[in-house]
Amino acid sequence: LLANYNRTLEQQVAQRTAALQQSEAELRGREQELRLITDALPALISYVDANRCYQFINRTHEVWFSRNRDEILGKSVHELLGETVYQRFEPSINQVFEGQTVTLEAEIPSSLGRHCISATLIPDFDRNAQARGFHSLMTDISEQQAALRDRKQAEEVLRQSEAQFREQAILSDFRADVDS
Repeated sequence: LLANYNRTLEQQVAQRTAALQQSEAELRGREQELRLITDALPALISYVDANRCYQFINRTHEVWFSRNRDEILGKSVHELLGETVYQRFEPSINQVFEGQTVTLEAEIPSSLGRHCISATLIPDFDRNAQARGFHSLMTDISEQQAALRDRKQAEEVLRQSEAQFREQAILSDFRADVDS
């Protein structure tokens, strides 16, 4: 009787172990697929935990900050960004830990120079509806910002040119009236 019971337990353990190994293999496959997708994107994608430390980053982080993944994972946002930049981000980070999705634009330094970024911070809630971390998506909008500045400058030059043209037209009309 005891031998049958042991055999049954061993079979159950073997089945559960096989199922667990299959689940782990599927999970590793999904993680590799997610890594492949996120690493191919030009945006910075990350997950930051309740201690404000990076738990996930994509390849773009490594490029922007000239550090490999192992040098960034586990580091705090404060450590990676530095005091000055972190102070600008801290109110937004506080908001996301209060449960709000936050969208912001800011300028940040990187190993490639200064970048204007558009960031969305999305809270990750636990079962008690408390933010246990957040997902971050940051895109480089430096080129769009530069184009906008150029457009505004061109519009201002055009306004000045139009004003000068009107002034010249008025003077020309005045001279024509005086000459006649």
